Amino acid sequence: MPRVVLTGRQLSEVAALSPELLKVLCYLVETWRVPQLVVTDIRRTDTENRAAKSKTRIHSVGPPWRAVDVRIYNLGEDYQRRAGAVANRVNRRWTYDPRRPKMNVAFARKHGTGPHLHLQVHPRTRQTELRSREVRRA
Repeated sequence: MPRVVLTGRQLSEVAALSPELLKVLCYLVETWRVPQLVVTDIRRTDTENRAAKSKTRIHSVGPPWRAVDVRIYNLGEDYQRRAGAVANRVNRRWTYDPRRPKMNVAFARKHGTGPHLHLQVHPRTRQTELRSREVRRA
């Protein structure tokens, strides 16, 4: 299991995560294959959100906090492809909102201020049933 790296501010924010987002984050920690999982953002002020060039306020509205960003550079040389595989695995496990099936819990395409894995939940986010062979480490 990796060492989870949080700032002091993020440590207090984790305590106020949406329960479903906490489940997603725990799943990510359990399946992360490199020594460190670095959380880069949970809550943002409106000023921080503008500086991050965010198109939504998901990091700014709460508690409970409904979004977490994770560094992907430490996934290795092919970090963008590996982050995409992680996002796909998370999205097979959780449905963001059954009423909006095109929305995802995990997003790894380049966006914002740089490459990262973005996790988000909605009040209707639910875990889906998986067949045993789908539960693998990325």
